[in-house]
Amino acid sequence: MANPLSAIRAKIRQFLRDEFVEGQDFEFEDDEIDLHIQDCLVEISELRPYEAKETLKTTADSKEIDISAIEGLLDVPKVEYPVGEEPPEYRNCSIFGDTLRIDIDSAPSAIEDVYLYCHKVHEVTETSSSLRPDLERVLVMGAMAKVALGWVNTIRTQLKEAIDGISGIDTAIGSMSGRITQAMDDLTTGRTFIGKKNAEAITAIDSMTTEITQAITDLTTGRALIGEKKTEAVSALGNISAQITLAISDLTSGRSQIDDERATADTAIDSVNARITQALADLTSGRAFINKVNVGGAPQTDYGNYAVRELESASEYLRQASGYLSEASSSARYGDYASRDLQTARAYIDEARAYMSLDTITAEYASYSLRQLNSASSYLTQARGYLDVDRPSTEYANYAARELANATAYLNQAGGYIRQLTNRLNIGRAISGYQNWANSQLALYQVALGTIAKPKGRREYPKD
Repeated sequence: MANPLSAIRAKIRQFLRDEFVEGQDFEFEDDEIDLHIQDCLVEISELRPYEAKETLKTTADSKEIDISAIEGLLDVPKVEYPVGEEPPEYRNCSIFGDTLRIDIDSAPSAIEDVYLYCHKVHEVTETSSSLRPDLERVLVMGAMAKVALGWVNTIRTQLKEAIDGISGIDTAIGSMSGRITQAMDDLTTGRTFIGKKNAEAITAIDSMTTEITQAITDLTTGRALIGEKKTEAVSALGNISAQITLAISDLTSGRSQIDDERATADTAIDSVNARITQALADLTSGRAFINKVNVGGAPQTDYGNYAVRELESASEYLRQASGYLSEASSSARYGDYASRDLQTARAYIDEARAYMSLDTITAEYASYSLRQLNSASSYLTQARGYLDVDRPSTEYANYAARELANATAYLNQAGGYIRQLTNRLNIGRAISGYQNWANSQLALYQVALGTIAKPKGRREYPKD
């Protein structure tokens, strides 16, 4: 029983190790296999054609018949006209394009049937096949070899891609070389700037050193003056201590004197109180004699005089106490002495403060030193700017870095092309072995075709 197209495909896949695997696609598409099956069918049919009889109609008064509707026609060795005779009336014929001409003496006078004995290309469909088993075996052999060789032809694609890859390598390497050259130019230009600024930085540092040296000299001179004034300030501070000690002594003496004078004043005040008390007593006694007749004198007047004299005595005691308590006392003088001592101490303090504040000369030296250090700081800033490399040299370095990065990218690209080229060439070598096998299978197919070839020969038939 002849196998349909699907079964023939399955056999071809089996020989090609392209069997169905769950979850994976076939390596060869059905259309690709069918293309080679059809090619082999034509080759087989040329040697052992599919023989079929077609019935067509003649045209009145014409020996020609249109055969364009016959599919897969290879040849028409003979025709039968008129049909239904016994033995059959076979005629020779010739074909030109889609027209068949019957080799007869006179054209048919009416429309009649004509049998065409055709050689056609074998048909293999999903439901039928015109091949015998021996021819089917040859078909499978040939289609398998052709499918394999068709796949082998992909080596040309691999080689073409490899050649294109070589071109890409050349381009990438050329681009890389250009980028490296540009980077070297940029670095050379930047190096010129760096060298120039380095020399300027050294000059600035030398100037800075000079300024710092001068500042140290000024500070040393000023420090010497400061030392001299410090000694004088210490002497002044010593005098301050002596004056303060003396003031304390005077205040202590004055304080003792105040206590003595206060005691004397208290005694005087007590005497005042006694005199006032006595005066009050005399006045009281004298008041008792008022409005009385006294014998031998005026006692109330006497007592009044006594009271006046007592009050005068109390007043004297009061003046005495006030004198003790006034500023003219010795304790006040001691206070004045202490005040003057403290004023002298304050003068010494002012003198020491003046010494410690530095005189005009030392201040000027310090000011000079400060200006020298400011100048040195400016030179330091300038040197730092030079050593940092100015903007042009930095920009050239950045450009060079980017150029080298681009060169690296081109190098990586070239490496990728080389790896791709190597892989494709390796694929080509692997395919070469497969190609040898496919060629051997094709040779076997050619031999098999020779075994099925049917000898060709045309028989001459009479015209009438």
